[in-house]
Amino acid sequence: FHPGDTYSRRALDDTQREIYKMKRFQEVRVTPETGDGATIPVSIALVVGARHEITLGGGVGIDPISYLVRARTGYTIDGWPFPLETLTLDLRPAFAVLRDGSGTEPRIEANALLDRIDLFHPFITGELGAGYNYITVEAYTSYGPHASIGLHTPLVVRGLELRAAYQFEYYDFRALSPLVGPVVAQAIGLDQPQRVGELQQEVLLDRRDSPLEPTEGIYVDVLAEEAFAALGSADRFEMITPDLRGCGESDTTDAAS
Repeated sequence: FHPGDTYSRRALDDTQREIYKMKRFQEVRVTPETGDGATIPVSIALVVGARHEITLGGGVGIDPISYLVRARTGYTIDGWPFPLETLTLDLRPAFAVLRDGSGTEPRIEANALLDRIDLFHPFITGELGAGYNYITVEAYTSYGPHASIGLHTPLVVRGLELRAAYQFEYYDFRALSPLVGPVVAQAIGLDQPQRVGELQQEVLLDRRDSPLEPTEGIYVDVLAEEAFAALGSADRFEMITPDLRGCGESDTTDAAS
């Protein structure tokens, strides 16, 4: 809001919400004060949050062919290398033991993400990411780096966001199963390294009352992806992924496709 705007409780609530979304403050209070009758002063009180955050987690799982143990560790530092940037590091190792006793399958996902708020203009967030995956499955092991660059910004309607990104992946294959012969390997692209360069556009509408524990509202997400040679991709494809979720006061329902 700006000086001279008509007083709005919603504007104060939206302001508080947007300041929290900056992820720089652990407490935000936007409070109207007593004025001269025609003007209502507004005070904003902030408590700076901790800059460093470490997350740890893990889990176990069972599927028809393996027992799986997962771990996760992450580190986030706000305001680095500059005040508006945030650096996030994420490591997800996993180890699968095949139930038939034929071996094990190590899996590692390592990612780094640097994002900047208020890039070029308020509310525009830029993201720069990179990572490396090493994943063993029954028939082969895939490994290689990936990188991405993108922007996202809210639109005119509350809860509506637009996201656009470019992502590039390069991965190779090793330890092919004896059951995967040369003909099959060539047919499914396991005989040589693969490149995927793609554009991503996403429109998201989130009108739920809470993103963590929603009791009512609607969530709509449509993701479009395109890959072709000019983007550095070895193959061409187009894909659209819609996601629709809704919940009411008496029950919660989710639908996705």
